[in-house]
Amino acid sequence: MTKRAPTRTLVYKKCEECGGAFSSPSTNKKLLKRRFCSTACARLNNGKNNKGSKRSDLFKQLLSKKLEGSGNPFYGKSHSQEAKIKMSQAKAGLPSKRKGKKQPSTAGDLNPAKRQEVRMKISKALSVGGGGRHACCKGSLNPNHGNGAKIARDKNPAWIDGRSYGEYGPEYSRALKAKIKKRDNFTCAVCGGRGVAVHHIDYDKKNNNQDNLVTLCRSCHGKTGFSRNEWVLFFKSKSEGCTNGRC
Repeated sequence: MTKRAPTRTLVYKKCEECGGAFSSPSTNKKLLKRRFCSTACARLNNGKNNKGSKRSDLFKQLLSKKLEGSGNPFYGKSHSQEAKIKMSQAKAGLPSKRKGKKQPSTAGDLNPAKRQEVRMKISKALSVGGGGRHACCKGSLNPNHGNGAKIARDKNPAWIDGRSYGEYGPEYSRALKAKIKKRDNFTCAVCGGRGVAVHHIDYDKKNNNQDNLVTLCRSCHGKTGFSRNEWVLFFKSKSEGCTNGRC
């Protein structure tokens, strides 16, 4: 004698977001816990219960501790160069987060450097190693003092057959660099910041054709010392896009 399947009945519920009716089979415990009629309603309702509420200091401490080190889902990982470029392009032209916000005044007596305890700390820091700026880490006081040879020339991760020591072509003049910056409106081709450096797209210092030169900010210019092939492709694709009128 074969077993008969249990009778399937439906349990009707009211959606907590739109108020519409929906049904769930009584035999499925997971579906019986449903509170919304659709994914769209669930998304709309998401976070409503937490609106206006603040996390307690204890909760923040526990969460911070949980996400430390290997507990962080991004632990041991790093963004690829392609991802970094995409994030940089996505932020290009966006207003600063601090735009429109008032900066705290440091004029007159509000200047922290005028407080006696701060003045004493500055005086003490400058007195180490003979005084002066960064005196506390000058010469032998610097933990990396004497280790320069360990990352010099071919020991440096950015080293590529010493090409950075090569000479520029005679046409690479101040006038040419000024012309390129003016052409690019003094704007970095990567992040959209203030462009102050002129970069050779193919890394050939003697190829000073204007199509091979692009304006960058100091930060992005430093980044182009790594993953050179990827940067070449990036600038060439950007140049082709501009040529086709898609800039």
